[in-house]
Amino acid sequence: MSHPPQYPDQQQYPSQPYGYPAAPAYPPPYQGGPPQYQGGPVPYPGAPVPPRRPARWLVPVLVGGVLAIVLAAGCGFVVYTRVSGDGGQSPGAADGKGGSRIPNVDRPGFQDLEESIVDPAPLTEKADAPPVTVGGAPVVPACSLLSLAELTQAGVRLRPNPLKGGYQRSFFDGKGTGTMEAGSDYTLPISPQNTCEYFGYEGSVSIDVFQEQYTSPKAMVEGIERYEPQQAIKGVTVTRQPKTSTSTEGKEYAVFAMRLGKTLARVTLLIEQGKLATVQPKVLDTVAGRMAANTAKPVGNPVIGIDSPAYPVAPLDACAVLAAEDFQALTNVPAAPFAQEEIATAVGRINFSLGTSVRDRNEYAYVETGCQRTTGETTSNDRVSLKLDVRSYTGDKAAANDIAATGPYDKGQPISRTVGDESYCVTFTYAREAGALVFRSGRYHLVLTLIDPKNPTKGQNPATMAERLAPIADRIIPRLEK
Repeated sequence: MSHPPQYPDQQQYPSQPYGYPAAPAYPPPYQGGPPQYQGGPVPYPGAPVPPRRPARWLVPVLVGGVLAIVLAAGCGFVVYTRVSGDGGQSPGAADGKGGSRIPNVDRPGFQDLEESIVDPAPLTEKADAPPVTVGGAPVVPACSLLSLAELTQAGVRLRPNPLKGGYQRSFFDGKGTGTMEAGSDYTLPISPQNTCEYFGYEGSVSIDVFQEQYTSPKAMVEGIERYEPQQAIKGVTVTRQPKTSTSTEGKEYAVFAMRLGKTLARVTLLIEQGKLATVQPKVLDTVAGRMAANTAKPVGNPVIGIDSPAYPVAPLDACAVLAAEDFQALTNVPAAPFAQEEIATAVGRINFSLGTSVRDRNEYAYVETGCQRTTGETTSNDRVSLKLDVRSYTGDKAAANDIAATGPYDKGQPISRTVGDESYCVTFTYAREAGALVFRSGRYHLVLTLIDPKNPTKGQNPATMAERLAPIADRIIPRLEK
């Protein structure tokens, strides 16, 4: 089995066998997410040209291997029942091996991209969602403090990544009714509930927002007591964490705490050496301005969508189809009032015949997203988590190929009944946990995983675990956009 290359200057992303996005050393990466919409301008006006990278013709082969690893989260082989459509798009010119190719989408500032990327900048953003209230006060969403367009204007361009995780967030959506752990009075939560994290060519930017209605007010003081005062920005108090090192693997690291009233924003920058001095003031100025504006006039979490000729169908909002009620139905415990989401930053392409037993040589476009509903502990490792990962294609055949290509890597086995169009349970832990349920519904390849720190999967029967997830999959399927 081929393994994907590790890209230069990138750390391996936790729990994933592929090389990007690069995760900052601190704070740890988070997950979370919002609803999506179709259409709207792509927020990359005048994006500068990213560094030229050599074309990697091996990427399609390796992407096939990644799929075989990353998507192998179910339990067995599958019986094809209903497959319609060839992928939902017109094929491009045939390649030398006889398959149709998808033409690249040209975006200003992007060139010499890996073969795995069809559209490097398809994300759109809309700031019209209603505000959410927690503890009787409106929430200031972390991602509302620095938009995609403002990130680009600050000098950090999202790195195109067709696999989920290039854009991560945790946000309050008010759906769950579970309690949140109070946490320490002396340190800020290790796994904050309100976060936003971007991974770009120049490095990463993460924002964690703490407010007194869901964070210990004392911790919001004690947790940053050693930070050094900086000049205030637009009425926002700014302090900086003392430097512990000048750089990390060719990147400069800086952490700031920004306070306005009962809201504290922690901004972490891990930026390419020599560029922090340019990026830092622009990011801090934007965050300060947004803190003031969004405190005066509360806003909701930004709505992220996809607008791409390579993906002409409605994108899937994983956190909309994975409901808080699903978590409670499975665990008998109410979900916390926040969700975690991972979003892909590019439309990808895949040829399933490369490195697998699938004979279909056509290329297919896809996007990937993931969502988690959890309990409310302050540390993610202590939370019970129901996780949904979705790879969305433009037609049924591609999703069926996905199941056929990845099942063997998961050592998938059937459960007592078919879920959706086809399904299996993962019996081999590698990219996914044994006991996860992999299923297909139309053009979607989905993976459900239950993680319970008090009941680790080791030693449990994978089929029994997947059987528990089947009724949740039944609830999810009718919510999918066909």
